[in-house]
Amino acid sequence: MSMTVKKTIWTPLNCSIATKEIEPAYDSTKHQLIYSLGLEDAEQAKLVNYNVNVLTREGYIGVILVTDSANFEENRKQFESSVLNQLNVIKGNTYEEFDASVDKKSELGLTSLILGGAGVAVAKKVGLLLLLKKGWFVIVAAIVGAFGWIRRKLTGRKKDAYPGEPNPLSPTEEAYQQHAAGQESTDYDLHQTDGRSDTDPNKH
Repeated sequence: MSMTVKKTIWTPLNCSIATKEIEPAYDSTKHQLIYSLGLEDAEQAKLVNYNVNVLTREGYIGVILVTDSANFEENRKQFESSVLNQLNVIKGNTYEEFDASVDKKSELGLTSLILGGAGVAVAKKVGLLLLLKKGWFVIVAAIVGAFGWIRRKLTGRKKDAYPGEPNPLSPTEEAYQQHAAGQESTDYDLHQTDGRSDTDPNKH
């Protein structure tokens, strides 16, 4: 997949979580975690933050569509056609090729990948912004071996914050992340989503 990336000057979004547009769901065939949140900016304009996390051998690729709520369904179809369907993980790095004997196993579950309202804020730090169409944009962020860093950033632990960098989460978003963190104990491990146990020799 070839991409042209242009330098972009960011302005604060000042968004807060308004609703859960799409409840989190895991596609075990495509190994994709999909969820969506309804956002509201300072002018009360309604936006949708649509997230697809594609699991890979060493991490995941996060693809985020941000669009106005009124055109979400139309833009999602184009997003799936022009972005998701063109995104292919390089051979040797797919989720199915995970090798428990040599690869490091993630300690985080699927719940920990739900970035909530901070999805855009995090992706701005580690991703690529693709301006595909007037009125919406896509962020593609390849996250490899960074689960712990992301979790610490999202929970706002001071020891991991960059000097002088403000916490990107609003109080509402912080509360959402704390709730998600509390659900980890009941979640699946990233490399156990097929339902097989750690002791199953054929797990992968």
